[in-house]
Amino acid sequence: PALYEGPIAGRIARQLRAAGGLLDSADLAAYRPAFTRPVCAAFAGHVVLGASAPVAGPTVAEVLQLVERSGTLALGDPVHAPDAAVRWADALRVGVADRRAYG
Repeated sequence: PALYEGPIAGRIARQLRAAGGLLDSADLAAYRPAFTRPVCAAFAGHVVLGASAPVAGPTVAEVLQLVERSGTLALGDPVHAPDAAVRWADALRVGVADRRAYG
């Protein structure tokens, strides 16, 4: 693939080095993507897909589950309903705390 080998990879590596980065062409050529199953969460009648850990997909899924199960959606749009905004903020606080504690 052009992003990992060849002229484009060489340009990327040179620009990274010029900006003080540590990656070089060999690093790009050695990269192998990891294919993982997405995180799936039901939310408000939809299935939400997110990237698996260590990206924030599990955190987003947890926050959506907390919001839905706590009845927060019934409070209305958090942009216009302060109580809903507080509940969303609480769910985010819990999700981020869990991510920090359990990775």
